[in-house]
Amino acid sequence: MSAVLFLLIKKFLLLLACHFLGDYGLQNAWMAMMKGKEWHPMFAHVTTYTSVFALIFAFPTLTFDPCALLFILCSHLLIDICKARLNLFSDAVDQGLHFLCLGIILAMEWI
Repeated sequence: MSAVLFLLIKKFLLLLACHFLGDYGLQNAWMAMMKGKEWHPMFAHVTTYTSVFALIFAFPTLTFDPCALLFILCSHLLIDICKARLNLFSDAVDQGLHFLCLGIILAMEWI
């Protein structure tokens, strides 16, 4: 396996770990149940989610573009509004879109 491919896989796994921690591990019952009904829980969830990435990006060994955090915040908010508030798609589509956004971060070389 080439060093470049190994690095991309390593970065994607790091992004996935952040995603699962922020989207599931740190989302409490109030956020999960109420983000589709009220704005405050939605913003609390998206802020918590983005904070996980911000903490990881703060490590001096990682280089990242601040655009990554803005993209994470905005894309997660948009996707979760479409799913939780507007009921436009399923959990599987929701997660697929989040994974796609992580791929975009890698493709744009923001991390």
